[in-house]
Amino acid sequence: MNTLQKQNWIDLLFLTVIIGGIYSIFLGSYAFVTPDEARYSEIAREMLAHGHYITPHLNGVLYFEKPIFFYWLQALSGKLFGLNEWAMRFWPACFAVLGCLGTYFTAFKLYNRRTALYASFILATSFLYFALGHQITIDMPVSVLIALCLFAFLIAVMDSEVKHVLGLDQVPRNNSRYIRAAFAFAALAVLTKGLIGIVFPCMIVGAWILILNKWRELKNWHLPSAIFIFLLIALPWHILIQIKNPQFFHFYFIDQQLLRYSTTTAERTAPIYFYFVVLLIGLFPWSPFFCQAIKHNWAKWKNRTEKQTEIFLLLWIALIFLFFTFSNSKLIPYILPIFPPIAILIGRYFATVELKKTIGLKIGFFMLSILALGFGIYLILLPRYFPITQAQLAHRYLITLVIIILTTALITPFIFRRFNFRSAFIFLNIGIITFLITTLCAIPSIDSRSIKPLAQIILKKQHKNDKVVSYAHYFQDLPFYIHQRVAVVNCHTELAFGQKYQSNPKIWFSSNDVFWKQWSNKQRLFVVADRDDYEMMRKQHPNLKFYLLGQTVRSVLVSNQKM
Repeated sequence: MNTLQKQNWIDLLFLTVIIGGIYSIFLGSYAFVTPDEARYSEIAREMLAHGHYITPHLNGVLYFEKPIFFYWLQALSGKLFGLNEWAMRFWPACFAVLGCLGTYFTAFKLYNRRTALYASFILATSFLYFALGHQITIDMPVSVLIALCLFAFLIAVMDSEVKHVLGLDQVPRNNSRYIRAAFAFAALAVLTKGLIGIVFPCMIVGAWILILNKWRELKNWHLPSAIFIFLLIALPWHILIQIKNPQFFHFYFIDQQLLRYSTTTAERTAPIYFYFVVLLIGLFPWSPFFCQAIKHNWAKWKNRTEKQTEIFLLLWIALIFLFFTFSNSKLIPYILPIFPPIAILIGRYFATVELKKTIGLKIGFFMLSILALGFGIYLILLPRYFPITQAQLAHRYLITLVIIILTTALITPFIFRRFNFRSAFIFLNIGIITFLITTLCAIPSIDSRSIKPLAQIILKKQHKNDKVVSYAHYFQDLPFYIHQRVAVVNCHTELAFGQKYQSNPKIWFSSNDVFWKQWSNKQRLFVVADRDDYEMMRKQHPNLKFYLLGQTVRSVLVSNQKM
């Protein structure tokens, strides 16, 4: 092992400890943020409880919206560490750290150590990346797997390019391993979130080949064996689930993959500028430097062969950004796959101009102050537009967050002018990490959607034959926290598809008429409902008795019998 390789491994160990430590703090200190965290945790719980390792189930019914890989990981975590928030958030945090390490390793191979260190910390401390690294969603795992796929491909082809320039015609064995690894990561991405796992890599690599006219090099990319590896990983589960569930193909590929993108069936429309705003806020505090990084790494057409790496990274960002911008289904986390290449480009820009107090850096620090001020105003106004669980404690946290972000944003430019960019970069990282960790501490006092307090009351009072009901809404975290299926009343949810294939649907999915007949039966019911729905229930049925057992800012727990 030469000195350069040794330094690489030392840095990777250092980053694993530092970033891993940051991402593990307060990982299990707050209840599930609904709906996604609760949904994906409940699927894993049911997998362990009933052995549904091929066909995912949610609240006892078929659930085909996403593939299986992430559920397997969640079930493994639950088996090893127990069914709790920390265990369920373990894998998203691991993938987030892995993404930072992959970004470092790739930037180190393609550029230098300084670029790699900048890029890894830029990615780790970006607001949206950090947030999703602490949330149970499929977007972090699939983003990292797509990134590892494209990183492996880029390292392989750029290493081959270097060998060719040096006059070494034989493609080294390591490059074939990287190509095969790229296809393996793509297959795991497909098993995590479907077709984008292969569509995005093919789209980006295809555009790069077209622009740089690299058709002749396809023969060096070991495609037969790489494709075989991809199919070996991606195909078996798809075949098995289709055999067990003939209705899978149409719902999963047509309804959830194609129609969800091209139509408004998912009811997640947003303006054309939606992802510009998401990128501005999600990349904070590094978004003020993004335009400078693009300009610095931009390649003119006549010089495109000299900037092959930069063209690849720019295509990666642009094509995925445009793909989701023109989609009819928009959600904030969808844009996460472009964060790793953005981090590398900004890191490259910083590493190149760090010794110069350029106008680009000055503008970036000025815009940082403006954005921080906007953040501060939003945090102060948050309680006016969002029901808060613990108003007094939340107010203290919000004021603390405003002080941290404004102090960091205002002092960082001073350090840059008085000392140097590296000092400013370190101070900004310390400040933003403090801000992000404090935000995690604030979540329990701010988020009011959790049903966990009501679920804990049910667990204390429930007997064997009692029935738990989710009224007018499907409260995603309720089944996980009470460790059992719940009945759903007067609610059309994402469970509708699975409900059609339920053997006795009326037992678990009923209308208002059936429910109110059950209310007067001897069977004891625990009913969770929104406050507004509860008030409506009382007005519409004044002759019935409602026993209030517990309440949160948003929801109530009532029963038809006195405890």
